[in-house]
Amino acid sequence: GGVAVVTLGLIMSAFGKTVISSEAEHYLHEFWEMIGRNLEIIIFVLGGMLVALEFSSDESNGEASDILNGFILYLCLHVIRFIVVMAHFPILRLLGYGISFK
Repeated sequence: GGVAVVTLGLIMSAFGKTVISSEAEHYLHEFWEMIGRNLEIIIFVLGGMLVALEFSSDESNGEASDILNGFILYLCLHVIRFIVVMAHFPILRLLGYGISFK
């Protein structure tokens, strides 16, 4: 399966540009982008459902401490994200990503 897809990709990259018109190539690109986005959504929804099932199988049936722990985790994740972005801020600015404090 995987080898066949790679082989098809190599063949299409060698000969496919002349077979597919530029207008059809644009729509084909949009189609595969939409398929990728939908599959990504499905994966995240299934992952969220699995995590919810894992937490709901505990002896605790949704106590208030679970909500508090979730909120604390949410805040910690945003603080960690801020620290990582600020640590890489000089590199990102030099690479031209247009990050500023404005």
